[in-house]
Amino acid sequence: MKDDANSFIKRLCGFSLGPVVSAFIGFIKTPLLTWLIVPEEFGRASMFVMASTISALFIYLGIDRSFVREYNAEKDKGTLLWNSFLIPFLFSILVATVYILFWEDLSNLLFASQEKFIIYALSFSLPFSILFRFNTLIIRMDERARLYSSVTIIHALLNLIIVVILLFAYERTFKSIVIAQIASLVLIGVISTIINSKKWFVGFRLQKDLLRRLYKYGLPMIPVALFSWLLTSMDKIALRTWASFDELGLYSAAFRVVMVLNIIQASFSNFWSPTAYKWYENGVQGDKFIKVSRYLSVFFFLVFGVFVIFKDVIVLIMDQSYRLSSPMIPFLLFMPMMYTISETTKIGINFSRKTIYIALITLVASITNLVGNYYLVPIFGGIGASIATGVSFVLYFWLGAIIAIKHDFLVDIKFFFVNITLGLLLAGVSVFYGNTLIEVLIFIAIILYNHKHIKALWKIGLGFVADFKNSRILR
Repeated sequence: MKDDANSFIKRLCGFSLGPVVSAFIGFIKTPLLTWLIVPEEFGRASMFVMASTISALFIYLGIDRSFVREYNAEKDKGTLLWNSFLIPFLFSILVATVYILFWEDLSNLLFASQEKFIIYALSFSLPFSILFRFNTLIIRMDERARLYSSVTIIHALLNLIIVVILLFAYERTFKSIVIAQIASLVLIGVISTIINSKKWFVGFRLQKDLLRRLYKYGLPMIPVALFSWLLTSMDKIALRTWASFDELGLYSAAFRVVMVLNIIQASFSNFWSPTAYKWYENGVQGDKFIKVSRYLSVFFFLVFGVFVIFKDVIVLIMDQSYRLSSPMIPFLLFMPMMYTISETTKIGINFSRKTIYIALITLVASITNLVGNYYLVPIFGGIGASIATGVSFVLYFWLGAIIAIKHDFLVDIKFFFVNITLGLLLAGVSVFYGNTLIEVLIFIAIILYNHKHIKALWKIGLGFVADFKNSRILR
């Protein structure tokens, strides 16, 4: 398969439209929420988001990853879909039942109060998480970019509309945010199933060999899901345990600003998996993967530098009570940045089907995050949590890159070492010294080191613009 730079970017842009528009909607929603609810309620809402995210990751049983890995290799898509979907769906019902039975303990753990309705609503939403996940995977693997973007935008709009209505007509507490999230998930789950109805209503049979292959690849992802929970949620748990809901609210506001980078993460990840596996199946050379990782990294570090230098300006869109969150932003930026870049390096582990290594990588990074939060949060609060999280994701990247190299996948070690070191230095200066001049000088050093790649990206961009004038971007 031959993909030139323009066609690569064109397909990437097709998948990017949805996340970009959704992120813009989220960008509107974040300051709106900070103006309508107090930091404590914002903190409680973040605990629910954490719980729903963790639940979704765990109940997939890793089979969603297996579905993606086998999609291009399996001819009977209907049988693959049902063999992949059925057990996670049944498992989600089992987990929902457990949540309902122990709702009091779960509610106290999350909210320090009795919220029976919220826990019941969370339980009800779990099967819809499975349904929506597999519907989006079908669309992604079929490379239907416009449809994927449309579904993503509809989901974000539904959430925004419902939360605004509830905050003004119901009550200005975290409950309105929770109900809006669940209602939008249920609606988009039904809508996406209707869209993919031809994929679902087909004859199929359970195949032992296929199931064995799916679970051999996917089961190691169960501990990955558990360790990912620690890796992505330990900061909030630590703040909930050793700080206050106000501090958690400030941290959550900073986290939402950083998650604007999810535009890149979501866009690239959704596009990259089907592309990378297709390249691999067609014998594409390793230098093509290296180019993707370099260009993605350069783009990320440029965005990173801008966010760090202008962090105090960015938080001005929030209510004044949230503006103390700006020092938490620099190290938090490493979370979406290093995770996305690692997608281009640890993909070598996925090619080899040695997913047990991904579990070990996530475990080590999670322990690092746990230890970092344990020591730093009681002293520095949200800033400590951001440092622990950022450093653990840097470690996550390096472990994945090193193991990928061991499996004969090419990674440019020197390139990443220099950029990550400069990035950590920039974040450290920003948080502990706040000297804008030094920050700018470090950012200039990043630009100078990457100037060749920046020029190459610029040429690719110009070529893409020229090509765009003569063709449609979303095809």
